[in-house]
Amino acid sequence: MKRAGYGIVLALLVLGALGAAYAQMPSSPINLTAKEAPQLPVRVELHWTGMNVVPMSVTGAYRIYRSVDDSLSFKFLSMTTMTGYTDLQVVAGHTYFYFVTSVIAAIDSAPRESSRSNIAWVTVVPPGAEITGTIAGTVTDSVTGKPVPYAGVTFYRPASPLLWLPRTVADSAGHYTAVLDTGTYLILCTPPMLMGRLNFSPVAFPLYKPKWYKDAYDPAHATPVRVTDGGTFTADFALARFILPTPVHVRGTVRDSAGMVLKGARVVIMRTVQEMHRLSAAGETVLGLPGQTIALGPIGIAQGVAWTGRTDSTGAFDATVLSQHSYIAMAADSGYLPQFYDHKSTPLEATQIAVTADVSGIDFNLLPWRPPQMYAISGVVRDSSGVRVPSRIVVFPIRSPRAAAARFAFSDSLGAYTVDHLLAGKYIVLAVPFADYAPAFYKAGAYGVIRWKDADTVTVAANVTGIDIGVVQIHWSGVATLSGSVTSGGAPLEGVNVLAQDAAGAAAG
Repeated sequence: MKRAGYGIVLALLVLGALGAAYAQMPSSPINLTAKEAPQLPVRVELHWTGMNVVPMSVTGAYRIYRSVDDSLSFKFLSMTTMTGYTDLQVVAGHTYFYFVTSVIAAIDSAPRESSRSNIAWVTVVPPGAEITGTIAGTVTDSVTGKPVPYAGVTFYRPASPLLWLPRTVADSAGHYTAVLDTGTYLILCTPPMLMGRLNFSPVAFPLYKPKWYKDAYDPAHATPVRVTDGGTFTADFALARFILPTPVHVRGTVRDSAGMVLKGARVVIMRTVQEMHRLSAAGETVLGLPGQTIALGPIGIAQGVAWTGRTDSTGAFDATVLSQHSYIAMAADSGYLPQFYDHKSTPLEATQIAVTADVSGIDFNLLPWRPPQMYAISGVVRDSSGVRVPSRIVVFPIRSPRAAAARFAFSDSLGAYTVDHLLAGKYIVLAVPFADYAPAFYKAGAYGVIRWKDADTVTVAANVTGIDIGVVQIHWSGVATLSGSVTSGGAPLEGVNVLAQDAAGAAAG
């Protein structure tokens, strides 16, 4: 009797487990793809990733739905237990849309069906009847005119984001040919990647800059190319050689506002704000690089430092940096306000120094700072999850009767900052992260405030703490570029923060 009781209990437990498993809705299929088979008869092949293993005594299958020439009027097509299906009921000249669902069914129970998968579609064209055209051309050296062998040529649909299509490679004479579906394309030519020896003979492959057709270095300025049925478009490329960076000198002097030389003043040459964000977008680490992180006393910790040193007895400095880059320069000394070249008070306003050869005349005139009363603003920069974000901090005075200058500082590696040498007054505070995050103004409890008019005013009559700035991460995606200019009354404005947002309002660049 006890054994019978145990058997009944065990059966109930098994049925209960099956019931609980069955009560869950099946997972939706994912990664559905549809493509026309290259061989006759005309057909469409579907493939997808299916649901997890279903319990014993529960049957699992997939239902396939199809719509012809629109993506709305779907009807049941067939059912299968496989994660693939071949549709033979197709006719050339029509577009077929598909989605798939998962279905599970237990004995004496109604089937349960998942929500649908992604929609996949394909336009059916009979083999040999494809509507195609040709893009062909030659890749040469822009200086010598000689062929550039084995350069890569990639074709993109100008959609959002750009749709990458298979690439081709130029031959040893620099010629390339590609047969493509009719439509509009952007074309990118990339330099050859072969280096060293080929067939035991030394082959020199100079480095070249990638180029978009026609003579553009970013897709925003590329010329679209139209491929017509049976037509051939010629797209030639003349690649410019990439000039390797070489050590060059940046020279100047540091004086005070009266023209007296300042011996032993600190000079720092660092990467521009734009370059550090470009490196971040490309996936390169820009923080903590050896020799590029320097503690500058009360100013904070500077990132992206290319050179730092002190002036000699004549107030002169001689910095060695790599050419083919743009830099910003800063000078500081005890008892003086730090200054960026060219006589700017913050790194956002600093004049960029484009370095292709030796540069001189990078001069500074530091203003003495000995006010009767000075205060500080301090806090941290962080995102909504509490991650601390190393940043540049800029404090702007507003409604100040004494027209105080903007002040700046660098945070430490944990996003903590202090901006001192502040007169009593009202200020707004801006954080400009070194990488990965968009600039943001301080607003209590808010994150990603990009307009200064939305910022909270910080009143300084003593040292102010707890001014914590919330930033949002930039979600880099795509290869497109937005460009333009910012003016006021027709006059150009430099140092303006420009933020790109996607349709959901997230920072995109």
